[in-house]
Amino acid sequence: MNGEMSNVIMLVRERVDGDAVIGSLFVHGHKICDTMENLKKLVPTGYHQVMLTRSPKFKRVLPLIFSDAVKANRGIRIHAGNRPSDSAGCVLVGVMKGKLLTDSRHHEEQVVGILQDYTIKPCHFVITSLLAGAIPA
Repeated sequence: MNGEMSNVIMLVRERVDGDAVIGSLFVHGHKICDTMENLKKLVPTGYHQVMLTRSPKFKRVLPLIFSDAVKANRGIRIHAGNRPSDSAGCVLVGVMKGKLLTDSRHHEEQVVGILQDYTIKPCHFVITSLLAGAIPA
């Protein structure tokens, strides 16, 4: 795998459960955790960038998602959370148990650690969906 491809993180949206869109986060082609997004506040599918910056809201370093379609000043992050209401457009990470995302803080720290290890910054962040027509693109 070349250096450019090794700096790709992919979110695959897999199903809708009430107000939640459930998916998986992949690094180097390996699933690292489940994801949850708020159905009413989704980041568009496609190519974005992600980099670590200090979040004024959360008062810690978190991944910031941005692109032409998602301006950095919107503050769309990857962070811990348990339910769709914990997201104002952000991607929540953890392990799905029933309708809740659990072990979220651990997986947030894991994603931050992965991004800290990358030498090319910002990294590519690809959002794709297996739900053609089921949710807005």
